[in-house]
Amino acid sequence: EVGDFLDAATPRMPNRYRSPELLTAACPPRHVVLDRAAQHTRVCPDSSSLVARLRMARNAAWALALAAVGRASAGGPLLSRGAVSAVLLAAAGWVAHALRREFT
Repeated sequence: EVGDFLDAATPRMPNRYRSPELLTAACPPRHVVLDRAAQHTRVCPDSSSLVARLRMARNAAWALALAAVGRASAGGPLLSRGAVSAVLLAAAGWVAHALRREFT
């Protein structure tokens, strides 16, 4: 159904026949033609800046989580403020990582 439609639409991709030797070349597979990162994220300034900001947010959250783990491991109860903030920062980093993977 959908796969058949996409297989039929692949030969109609832009610039498919821009040079004569491409007329006899095999059609590229669907995963190449419909690659989100190549076809949209790298071209669209909003998406590429979002990916860069998500990467920075992920790295910052994970670095702060490591610092909070270091502070929490210095002593104190298991559910200290540092341990809770480490878990929350790690979770925020994971969310930023998951969102970034949607665009790449």
